[in-house]
Amino acid sequence: MLSIRFHLLGLLAGLPLLCQCSATLVNRAWSAYDPLGTPPAETTARLDSESARLESRLLNHPDDQRSLASLADLRFLQNREREAVELYRKYLSSCRRPASPARRARFGTALLHLEQNGEARAVLEQVLREDPENARALLSYAEYQADIVGDSAYAMALLQRAKDTGEIFIPPDFEQALIHDLN
Repeated sequence: MLSIRFHLLGLLAGLPLLCQCSATLVNRAWSAYDPLGTPPAETTARLDSESARLESRLLNHPDDQRSLASLADLRFLQNREREAVELYRKYLSSCRRPASPARRARFGTALLHLEQNGEARAVLEQVLREDPENARALLSYAEYQADIVGDSAYAMALLQRAKDTGEIFIPPDFEQALIHDLN
């Protein structure tokens, strides 16, 4: 399976240490997520700081759906996939309205990285039925097809579709690792 480390490049450099908007931090971080890279210390500090802020908020407001979902996203980006999956499950089970395909694609990615492959496949396939051009779901499903199924042609087609959206950072080393895993 591909490495689970991440690299957020310099996209977060302009954000204040305590981000006032978790959604902005999370969306930028997920857009730049690199499963093969190493996070810059400054980025790690920002993620840790925002996570602490969200944890504090959830202590006082345990039903805050937005904070719960953002904390799940951040836990994954902090390489704490098990916690992320637990938080995603809690969020999804308590959602007052259907979770967005983007959030469910992140959940599917976290499941895949925990090697909960059957559930990851089901989540990612459902997202792709609803949103066939969801870049995160396409990329994670390409990883699933390469690593679990071994369908190199389909994995490469999914990877190309993810690239074509222009909505997601796909590092060259990720593509090379995917190709390497297929051979």
